[in-house]
Amino acid sequence: MAWVLLISLLLVLVIPDIYSKSDFAKKRKERKELNRPYNYKWTQLVSKIKDAELYNDRKSLQSLRKDLLWLQTIYSLECTSSSSLKIYSGYGSNEIDKKDIKASFKEVDFIPPEVFSFSN
Repeated sequence: MAWVLLISLLLVLVIPDIYSKSDFAKKRKERKELNRPYNYKWTQLVSKIKDAELYNDRKSLQSLRKDLLWLQTIYSLECTSSSSLKIYSGYGSNEIDKKDIKASFKEVDFIPPEVFSFSN
C-alpha cells in the first residue's frame, strides 16, 4: 500500500515540475504568447508592411502603418492608465506586467478609427 502512495506523490509532485522546466513547455508558452490577439495582429501587420514595401505599394503601406500606429497607441494608453491607477506598495514591485496588458485586448479593440487624430 505504501508503494501506491509513493507513486502517487511522484506523479503529483515531480512530474509537473519536470514538465514545466522542459523545452517543450517553454516553446508551447512562447507559441501561446504569439497567438494572443495583440501579438498576432502585430506580426500580421509587420509582415504585410514588408510585402507592401517589396511591391512599392504606397497606399496600402500608409494604411498598414496607420493600423500599426493604432496598436501602439492603444497599448501605450493602456500602459499609462494602468500605471496611474496602480497604488504604490512598499512590499512588492510597482512594475506593470506588459504581458497582462497585451492579453487584455480583444479583437474589437484593434479596429482603427476612420479618421486618425491625436486629439481624439
